[in-house]
Amino acid sequence: MRIRQKINTIKEFFKELPLKMAEHSFLGFLALFSISLIIGGIMLYKYDITIREKEIKIEGRLIKLHKKKMENVLELIKQREKNFQEVDFKIWQNPFQKSFVFPIVSTSTQEATSTEEQKTPL
Repeated sequence: MRIRQKINTIKEFFKELPLKMAEHSFLGFLALFSISLIIGGIMLYKYDITIREKEIKIEGRLIKLHKKKMENVLELIKQREKNFQEVDFKIWQNPFQKSFVFPIVSTSTQEATSTEEQKTPL
């Protein structure tokens, strides 16, 4: 009997909770705002302030470079630069010219055998 009474009081509390929150909305806002500030402060302390206080250990170890691999990488970079420079000297066709070359497309067999091209203005 006692357990049912406790369950009923809890149910009544949650039924009245939205009404009480609406009646005291400013206090509810202040409570939620203060809770968010507290959680934000805890996160700031945990992830920023405690990390700054710890000593940062830097291990000094030697870096070994493989000469052959380094030379291969430099050759590859030089080859790419050479290819990039060669692209500048090519003459590309401008598709935005006043006349552009289109091949003749026909359905008849007599015209299809000829491979003429026709200049048509755009």
